This record gives sequence, structure tokens and C-alpha cells, in this order.
Amino acid sequence: MRKPKLVRGRDVEWQFAETSKFGRETGWRPNLENSLRVRQGISSKTVENPRLSMSRGIIPPGVRNDLHYHTNCDVGIHVLKGAMKVFLGPDEASEEVVAEGGDFVFIPAGTIHAFMNISDTDPVEFVNSKTEGNPKEQGTTCADSDRLRRETRTK
Repeated sequence: MRKPKLVRGRDVEWQFAETSKFGRETGWRPNLENSLRVRQGISSKTVENPRLSMSRGIIPPGVRNDLHYHTNCDVGIHVLKGAMKVFLGPDEASEEVVAEGGDFVFIPAGTIHAFMNISDTDPVEFVNSKTEGNPKEQGTTCADSDRLRRETRTK
């Protein structure tokens, strides 16, 4: 039987989210100023056999991640502060929405998506929850990021 557990945020290290394809092509290396980073509070690393994961994320000003999808889990985002553009879908006809502090975003499994902080000065802070607790089992797969490269250049 699984037991309840308190995971202290101060005990969980910040990690860089998936490295962007665009960044790899240009020799980009992650650091705290140029990378989306997350703190996995609830995951298979901190809790025995969880059926969900929950993390806190920060997107520095002007930063975005690559288009990607998760084959094995739904994603829920709650924006705590700031504003981010959310790309939903694989191509130019895809939906783009702006999520601001207080907003929630639901992304079903298999939906290609990405996030971009639209501010030049303020970070975005958010809570991310997935319906699979083991990050290795979430089925995260990178997708083509040509659209995001164009978006970043025209921002």
C-alpha cells in the first residue's frame, strides 16, 4: 500500500527541461538565464509508484522550448504568474493561445505543444501535472521546431 508523503520543495533540485533542437544546432548550452527549468516535486524519484507527476516550472524572459508531445500522459498547466504563448499542434494552422497568471491549460496525450515566455523582462512561473508519475514512461518525444524558430525570430 502506498503512503502519503510530504516532499519539501527545498529538497528537490531544479533541472533543465528538454534541450531545444534549435539550441543544439546553434551550440546553445543550458543555464539558469536561458532555459526552461523544472522542479519535479511529485514523481517516481520522490514518491513510491505515483500515478501522476507534479512539478514547478520557470521560463525566463523570451525563452521557449521545442515542440514536443507525450504519448502516455495528459498534461495540466496552471500559470502562477507571467504570460506565455502556448503552441498547440504541429503546423502553421495550429492553435496558439496566451495563458496568463491564474489560467489553466489542458493538453491531451499525443498533442504536440510548446511554451514561450512572451515577456522580455519577467519570468513565467507555473505548475505542471502529468497523468504518469514516472518521467521515463511519459513518452516525451521532440517534434519539428521550424515554426517555433520562425516565431522566435519575429517576436
